[in-house]
Amino acid sequence: MGSKMGRPYAEHPLNHDLKVRIDDDTYVLLERYCEKNQTNKAEVIRSLLMKFLSKQR
Repeated sequence: MGSKMGRPYAEHPLNHDLKVRIDDDTYVLLERYCEKNQTNKAEVIRSLLMKFLSKQR
């Protein structure tokens, strides 16, 4: 047998889970944004969090 099959290692693996509670209105807006921009909720939240944190420096 050759090398192992499977997903390649990520350059920056996503090792941590985070749970956030939001109200219905915010959830609907997030869902609409994701559909319009063909992305997922996790990617949107990661992107916005990085923008917010970079402004704090």
